[in-house]
Amino acid sequence: MLALYAQTLYNIIVTMSGKEARVTMDWMTTKEAAEQWNLTMRRVQALCEANKVDGAVFLGRQWVIPIGTPKPLDGRTKEAKYGKYNEK
Repeated sequence: MLALYAQTLYNIIVTMSGKEARVTMDWMTTKEAAEQWNLTMRRVQALCEANKVDGAVFLGRQWVIPIGTPKPLDGRTKEAKYGKYNEK
């Protein structure tokens, strides 16, 4: 079992044997994702809670999202229901 602790510059992974390994991973917070995706911070949190954001992880008291994750489609639009070029 691996435990993941968020750090400023790197994440520490502790293995079952108790050894620590430092792994560089780039994460963004829900605030940064909201600014990038032009959404509210609360909407990004709701998308993470609904498992709509790929790779989102709840660490401590906040969600972290891998940098470069695309904005999820809004399920209320025709684009999400029928595809971008397949209109019905």
